[in-house]
Amino acid sequence: MSGDLDHAISIATYQVRISQIMRWNVLPIGALTLLGLWEGGKPLWIALLVLLFFSLTYFASGWGAWNL
Repeated sequence: MSGDLDHAISIATYQVRISQIMRWNVLPIGALTLLGLWEGGKPLWIALLVLLFFSLTYFASGWGAWNL
């Protein structure tokens, strides 16, 4: 029983770490998207909406960790 519990804890720890790494991926993807919008000459309001979207995505991606 103790070995099963240790295994479950290690799997949960692994999943949390992978989740954190994926959460940090939002930052470079958002930055590159905003850079592409700026280089493409898109209006500022579109860039602001995209920035808001990525900000909300970053916030929401941590929601599950806050509920533990």
